[in-house]
Amino acid sequence: MIPLRIVRLTVFVCLVLGMLAGMASAGNKTEEEVAYGRWWLRPALVEALSLDNAMVNRLDTLYVERKSRLIDLKAAVQKERMKLSVLMDQEPLDKAGVMRQYEVLNEIRGEMGRERFKYYIEIRDILGPERYRKAVAMYKERGKKIREAMKMIDGELGK
Repeated sequence: MIPLRIVRLTVFVCLVLGMLAGMASAGNKTEEEVAYGRWWLRPALVEALSLDNAMVNRLDTLYVERKSRLIDLKAAVQKERMKLSVLMDQEPLDKAGVMRQYEVLNEIRGEMGRERFKYYIEIRDILGPERYRKAVAMYKERGKKIREAMKMIDGELGK
């Protein structure tokens, strides 16, 4: 028998991919473009938020800049995590060295969090307060629908 968590994860992924495919097929953008966080390329959202071409271009430019920086930071986190792992496996344990490496790792993680937050602030600047609030509300509603679908699936599988 397949574990319940595997079934739930599979159904969740199918739901999300189905939603993304439907949204992507409504316009001339590929599923890949929409799937990787470029929500402003979805025609329905462009229309609902009344985004003009200048806003879409600014969001695209911002995405490329921030995504590139986040990719670099993620790689740095992985490297520092690996260094910490190596230090933890050494005998005798260099507690001071482990703590220094832990601090380096946490500093990079913090930088990654700050970079994400700057991205959200810049998105808000581009959209303006009203469009931003509307976009957040739409995002929350979409998440609510996904959670409700997962509960329904859990109920069906629990029978």
